[in-house]
This record gives sequence, structure tokens and C-alpha cells, in this order.
Amino acid sequence: MPVNYSVGSVGLVASYDGDYTVAELEVDKGGERARLFRFRAGGDRWTQNDLSCPLPAEGREWAPAGVVAQKKTLWWFDLSWGLLSCDAFVADPVLLFHKLPEDRALGMARPDIHTHRCVTVSRRELRYVEIIPEDGGDGHDKEAATVSMWTRRMATPAGWEWDKKYSMRFKELWDDDTYKDTGLPRKVPVLSAVCPSNPDLVYFALEQRLFGVDLPVHKVVEAADEAHELVNMPWPAPASCRYVHAWNLPPWVARDLDLVRFSSSDEDEDQTEELDEEELVKLGMEAAMRMDPSTLKSEVDNFYDYEGPPSPEREVMRQMRGPFSFWLTSEEADADLMEVHRRIMKKRRREE
Repeated sequence: MPVNYSVGSVGLVASYDGDYTVAELEVDKGGERARLFRFRAGGDRWTQNDLSCPLPAEGREWAPAGVVAQKKTLWWFDLSWGLLSCDAFVADPVLLFHKLPEDRALGMARPDIHTHRCVTVSRRELRYVEIIPEDGGDGHDKEAATVSMWTRRMATPAGWEWDKKYSMRFKELWDDDTYKDTGLPRKVPVLSAVCPSNPDLVYFALEQRLFGVDLPVHKVVEAADEAHELVNMPWPAPASCRYVHAWNLPPWVARDLDLVRFSSSDEDEDQTEELDEEELVKLGMEAAMRMDPSTLKSEVDNFYDYEGPPSPEREVMRQMRGPFSFWLTSEEADADLMEVHRRIMKKRRREE
């Protein structure tokens, strides 16, 4: 492995066919050049690409805070400035720079920035979350503090934009009975994580306790009864997004880790079988949408309306476009699963 520039610069991206790439991005001081080191599944060595770095000429250094994967794209982020992205699987990647939403950029990175800012992927889309105190305060005991989420979306073929998904004032949460039941004080917490399958569910930490909030409805939906403990971290390091990673575990993995309870009752066994059958149908629908390589290439070319030989400019435009996918949208998938559930229940009623 190359000399590690920062653990916040190393990312992992996997494809649906089992291929994966480990990548580390090194950005030179001054931000004009960068190097991308990659190791792919089945390979026997690291490869290096020297890249032009698109950072704005602001006379500042890139402060890596982490990296997330969205389909085939890796997104490295500086929580005080913006994001760098590239397709991790192409032979000649092009590095792109993306600003933080609205006016959220800072003049420099702060040591505790990870306690109130987060970049993550939830429901296959890139999200930026921030706790924002009023009037530039420190965020503690400020009832006007808010937590906001933005989603990265394609605006035009020439660029991206951030859409604000929601904002919640902490006062609205503190006044709700679900928060009062936790016994926690009226104090702005640390931002910990976003649920990978539900962007409305955000996790926070306060007084060594983790709790999950459904932000659009201002309610606590999960709360740990015991104090958390970070692995190999001296107390009292906050359980911020720098140290907490949310995983969407398959049911059989959760069972093996004893993270869910199971009963031997017939009702629970039926429910487990029903969920397994729903999952199998879902996987079947996804597999049915896959195409052979030649058909897929033809459809993608038609979708992007490519004409003429490839060029560096076309490659940049291709990487700036949203990843082409035959996968269902979240709404379509939810609707299909509801229909699957209805048909399963109808079948069981006929068999009874």
C-alpha cells in the first residue's frame, strides 16, 4: 500500500457483480496536482494516476475528513470546503470539485467540525448534514439551533446542485414527549450518523448516549439505555460521524451478530419467511433488469446521446452526469414491495 496520507483519504467502492476498488487520494499542497492510488479486486499491485486537481485557487490546503462511495463514484470531502469526486473504475479518472451547499464553506477546517457536519450516502444518494447554531454560536444551549440536510442532485448536464431536504429546530424536538421520555437535557447533541436506508432517520449522541430521530416529524424513534463506548478511543471522545459508521446489515448477518431478537413462535417464523420471500422477489426484480454488456452499452449510449469519438471534454461531462442505472427509484421500489407483500398475504389466505 502507498504511504498513507490520511485515513480520511482512503475509500472502498464495490460494484454489484462483486468487483471492488480501494483508493487513496493525495492532494498536493497548493491543490494543483493530485495522485490517485488504486487496488482492484483480482490485482496484485497498486496503480497510480497523476491527476489535475480542480480545487479553486484560494491559497488553502485540502483538509481530508473522509470519503464515501455512491455507486461507482468515490467522494472525498473537506467538511470546511467541498468535495472531490471521480469514477473509481475507469482507466483514466477525472477529478471534479463540488462546493458545499449554499454558504456553508468556512475559511479553514476546525478540529471539532466532525461533531456537527457530515457527508454520507443514504438511499443511494449523497447527503450533507449540518447542525447550525444561531448567530454563529458554539451550538450549546441554543434553542434556535437547527439541523439541516441537503441532497446532491443533477441540475443540468453541465453541473450539480444541492437541494435542501429538510430543517429541524432542536426546540421542536425537545418539546416532544418522545424526547422528554429519554431523560436527556435540552442541549444540542453531537451529529453521529445517518441511516443508510432512510435519510429521515439521523443519529445523535449526548451524554454518552446514542439516539435516533425522525427529523421531519421531530420525534425520537430509537434511544440507547446505556452509555456507548467507542472502540480504541479514549473517553470522552464524542461519538461523532468521524467515529460512528452506520451499516445496513443483511438480516442473516444481524442474526449472527445477535443484533435482533427472534422467537420460536409460529407467527414470528411466518413473518421471517414472508420477509425472506419479499427479499427474494426484490432481488429477482433487480436481476431481471440487468442486461448483457452489448445491450447495456447501446442503451447507455442512446440515453446520453453520444455522437462522435470520445474526447477529454466528453469524459468530464460523462463523470459529471448522474450514474446511469436501471434500478428502481425509491418510490417505485417501495410500491413494488407493497404489491409483493399484498400478493403474499393473499396467497397465504387462500392456503389457510
